[in-house]
Amino acid sequence: MGISENDFRAWYYSGAKGESKIGVVGKVIAIDGSSYTLVRAVPQGINPRLLILKIKIEPYAGESRPHIAYYKKLRYDEISDNCAFTDVHIEGDDGSLTLKVRC
Repeated sequence: MGISENDFRAWYYSGAKGESKIGVVGKVIAIDGSSYTLVRAVPQGINPRLLILKIKIEPYAGESRPHIAYYKKLRYDEISDNCAFTDVHIEGDDGSLTLKVRC
């Protein structure tokens, strides 16, 4: 799996009920048939303005793993006060990146 700052973005938007939400979208290169999701890291750290996310990987459960590379789209949404977070840090197995949040 590879992650690149060019492949992720984070922003605030209004939900269906008018609540403020933070959204993070991106894509990773997957090559082994595993399942990838963005999850909130626990613990979050000492900076309350930084949202830390992890890329959770669930190994392929079938008998034989596929050997094709493909882009896997990831999305994370959370109800949050508008502009409560200024940055999002995403941790993966082979690196990490930090994004500015568009308010």
